[in-house]
Amino acid sequence: MSPSPSSSRLSQLGRWHAIAWTSLAWIWFACVPAAQAQLKITTQPASRMVAQGTTTTFRVTATGATPLQYQWSFNGIPLPDATNATLVLPAVQRSSGGAYSAVVSHESGAITSQIARLDVYVRSGIFDIADQAEFDKILSTNAVLTRMATLNSWIEGVVWIPSDGGYLVFSDLGNNRLKKLVPPNTLTDFLRPPNGTLFNGNLLDLHERLISCQAGSTGLRVVLTTNGVSVPLLTNYITGTKFYSPNDLAMKSDGSIWFTDPGYDSGLPLPPPNGSSVPRGFQPGLYVYRFFQNNPASTVLQVATNMSRPNGLCLSPDETKLYVADSASAPGPIRVFDVAPDNTLTGGAVLCTIGNGVPDGIKCDAGGRIWSSAESGVEIFAPDGHLIGRIRLTRTANLCFGGPDYKTLYMVGQPYVTSIPVLVPGAASIRRLKASLKGDQIKISWPAPSTGFAMQRADSAGPGAVWTDLPQAAETIDDWKEVALPTASSTAFFRLLLK
Repeated sequence: MSPSPSSSRLSQLGRWHAIAWTSLAWIWFACVPAAQAQLKITTQPASRMVAQGTTTTFRVTATGATPLQYQWSFNGIPLPDATNATLVLPAVQRSSGGAYSAVVSHESGAITSQIARLDVYVRSGIFDIADQAEFDKILSTNAVLTRMATLNSWIEGVVWIPSDGGYLVFSDLGNNRLKKLVPPNTLTDFLRPPNGTLFNGNLLDLHERLISCQAGSTGLRVVLTTNGVSVPLLTNYITGTKFYSPNDLAMKSDGSIWFTDPGYDSGLPLPPPNGSSVPRGFQPGLYVYRFFQNNPASTVLQVATNMSRPNGLCLSPDETKLYVADSASAPGPIRVFDVAPDNTLTGGAVLCTIGNGVPDGIKCDAGGRIWSSAESGVEIFAPDGHLIGRIRLTRTANLCFGGPDYKTLYMVGQPYVTSIPVLVPGAASIRRLKASLKGDQIKISWPAPSTGFAMQRADSAGPGAVWTDLPQAAETIDDWKEVALPTASSTAFFRLLLK
């Protein structure tokens, strides 16, 4: 018999398992190298969207001391006889939709995979419907797509401007200009920037002024455009380093502007992990930023640095969540961050994954649902991340809600501008009021001009409330509308209503 191995020899070889032991000597040893014994999932199961009645398969691969055991779960409940590295689901139904994960184990431990979501849809005309009850709240299956314009170009950054009867502005990247489209189909040039400047994402600030992201060799900044003139708001980070290619924006009611910098259309080498080095004088990564419009240069901060290529973004209607699309690779995820009162972010978990292509522009409706551009149209997700449905059309790059009641969805991509009526207004239809004491009066204020909105009052809130227009005319002071009301012992409620 061989003597027992020394402890130093044990540490060199890895983890030893005694199969038998006598008082005299070791009978047999099995040695598993430490690197092999470590349990690790190397391929995670992937989320997917499939048509009802089809067969789909989830897979997980792992390394570690063999034999490996597998146990799949559905919505946290172990599935009987689902004990292989692959899980085959034949003829899936809507009831098959949910969260799938696998526990991989061996004799020394276990590890759980990421959750993969399965969304099962039923096709109805131009729609794929995964959650019928939620879908019926936002779209009619009788809704008709309207093609408003065709451009032989890549189209981005569509925004609804409610003044002058209402019109769209969007970025025509292929022809290096902003376009204006008055519904239903009157298309003209809105702005021709200098050569080397590419407009991408656009939004309206609190006072309905156009804020845009610029790429191109002479861009790389965020600008404010009024009366056909673009003035830089932000050209550098607080340290003086440059951005790669500001892309898309979101606006919060406190005046903060949030934007992404994924590095597209800049012609620059990109920093790791998308490139090999950081260009001199540029930021060390592709990040999400936030600044305040009244003092951009000294308030700009990195707020999310853990994404690969942050692209479209939007805030939830209550402004407690920030959704950010990651377009590094397909299928691309949308991540969700919690927004603290001081505008710092936490979290960043994957909320949902696009079924086809990558997410680009995203927007929230007034109910908090997320509408995302995709390779084959628009995909709509609930706040918990499950698929509600899809609008099937050509590749879509960006979208916005607009029209007099913000119940028209406008979509741009290549080569079309299209629209479809929806049953829920976009989050852009929400305006927030501020209240403060001014002597013996209560001052209520909101951003001017708030086109299409009217102030209303009620004695109670809720479904039975009776709202009436406020008879007092509002004053406009420093870009804010104000109404001063006498203080009273009774309770009153106020709101801005989109007329």
